[in-house]
Amino acid sequence: MTAPDPDASRRTLLLYAALLAPYAFLVDRFWYVCDDAFISFRYASNWAAGEGLRYNLWDAAPVEGYSNFLWTAVSAALLKLGAAPEVFTPLLSALCGALLLWRVLRALRVELGLPVAAAAAAGASLALSPSFAVWSTSGLETMPHALLVFLAFEQLFLRDGTRAAWLGSTALLGVALIRVEGFALAGAMATMAAATRWGRPAALRALAPGLTVASAAFAAYFAIRWSYYGEPLSNTVTAKVGFSTDVAARGLKYAATALLVLLAPALGVLGLLPAWRTLGWRVGGPLVALVGALFVWPVLAGGDFMPFSRLYVAALPLVALLLGLAARRPALAGLTLLLAAGGAASAWDVYPVPASVRNEVGFRDQFGKITEWKMWWHEQDQVGPLSRLGQALAANSLPGESVVMGAMGAEGYYSGLNVYDRYGLVTPDVARMEAADLRLPGHDKRVEHWHFVDDRPTYLFANLMVDPRASRAFAQDLQRRGLAEIYAPELVPVGVLVEGGVPLWLLRFRLISGEAGVAWERYRGVVRGYEAGL
Repeated sequence: MTAPDPDASRRTLLLYAALLAPYAFLVDRFWYVCDDAFISFRYASNWAAGEGLRYNLWDAAPVEGYSNFLWTAVSAALLKLGAAPEVFTPLLSALCGALLLWRVLRALRVELGLPVAAAAAAGASLALSPSFAVWSTSGLETMPHALLVFLAFEQLFLRDGTRAAWLGSTALLGVALIRVEGFALAGAMATMAAATRWGRPAALRALAPGLTVASAAFAAYFAIRWSYYGEPLSNTVTAKVGFSTDVAARGLKYAATALLVLLAPALGVLGLLPAWRTLGWRVGGPLVALVGALFVWPVLAGGDFMPFSRLYVAALPLVALLLGLAARRPALAGLTLLLAAGGAASAWDVYPVPASVRNEVGFRDQFGKITEWKMWWHEQDQVGPLSRLGQALAANSLPGESVVMGAMGAEGYYSGLNVYDRYGLVTPDVARMEAADLRLPGHDKRVEHWHFVDDRPTYLFANLMVDPRASRAFAQDLQRRGLAEIYAPELVPVGVLVEGGVPLWLLRFRLISGEAGVAWERYRGVVRGYEAGL
């Protein structure tokens, strides 16, 4: 490594102050809570209330429908303290993003000893990144996860000594607990940390206690979790992950979209060789390997429907280190800054890369050729209506009643009803189905409302509407499937006013023939026959 600049800390602090302003501006522009975050909030709410870590209280056995245990535990702690997680988790996440930006800049200047221009260019790739800003809020664990990954790398590969080994091992435990696939990443990093210390007995001895304690803690968590849920893997893995060539092809489009929108990270490839030559195999090797793993995994998983490349956020800080190494050449520093600014324009739905090129790698077929900014707008815009729907259901339903849902975040959190999940996150029989619809990543195993007729949910469908006549299409489908005598439309004025003083109606199709009998069996056969013919 290059010898650190004696004034590096002071200059780094000034650089951080300069980059914190545009970062804070973008965070404020993108501040929101996405619907999926409310799934964890509902688990946390039940846990904090003493009902256990479960989504539906009626389930004979709890179902692990979240993928972020540590973040769900944080949400439960907030609820215990009387704090609303939908308010405070975005704030905690933004603080994690601000801390991560500082740690990256410090690593560039102090640990790697890079000049100010190179560090500024690399830091700008984060501070001006819409992806980094979007996922600094959202209510999800994305930014805390990215922070833990970087802290583990920083302590285990950029530093030496017992203290760094303990801090790095603790960060690895956090990586393993905050994401369902985190144990694999943490295990790979631990293996590389041991390998890079091979032949240095003192360094290996310093590392061993921390890794041993972290491994034992994770093993205890895993055993308790398996005993509680009865499955070795989260139901979310079963519901969302299915490897195939078609899934990987969609994942490649996801990766290409990220590079075409963010722009600056694409230059990270120019830092691969300098990383190996400058940092040596003990630091450069793990850096290149981690960036590669964090890039490939989303491809194999088939991408993610959410906006602005959520699955690549953990890779961006490490890519910034590669960009810093490449940007030691002034021309590349300037180009990195230019591309970072070009990527920032997507925060206003402006893209330097033509739409004709970006559309070639579009991966959300269900939404058509939607831009990342428009996808973000759709995500943040739906939470309000779904929250109001959940509140309306809670106010007009009885304890123990059930409903079929697709987006089961805010609606499920506020309603408190038992939920049949069309995407399988908390409905294992759907999660175990073969993927049949690859139009929207993360929703490959989707079923229609009629799939749950045999389970006799109280409400087959529910929505808030200004014009009750909008229910006709669903009612016609019920009639066509022979279900009109079992589920009847019900309109409830909910007293919620929209713009202009127009009242909203809660439309739901209520079960009116719940008793077993010949009629039910006959109608069930009609539905099953229809589904078989699809």
